[in-house]
Amino acid sequence: GNKGIVEGLAASIEGAIRMVGKEVTCTITKDGNSVEVPGTIVETFGTKGNVRVVFSSGVPATGAEIKMVFPKPLKYSIS
Repeated sequence: GNKGIVEGLAASIEGAIRMVGKEVTCTITKDGNSVEVPGTIVETFGTKGNVRVVFSSGVPATGAEIKMVFPKPLKYSIS
């Protein structure tokens, strides 16, 4: 699949709900080249403010850096 869970984006489930539909990008390094993979937050996940992201192509590995419109370090794992 091309989905993943992003942690630490929202402090609460309410905050996560407001982020549904927002765009994210993930930088993947392949063969020494950095590729920006766009994704979209599609739904909330759990009760802590985590969100599920669907990527347009390729799934970032767990631990990949996910960037939002605002700079904030986020934890990411494949779902």
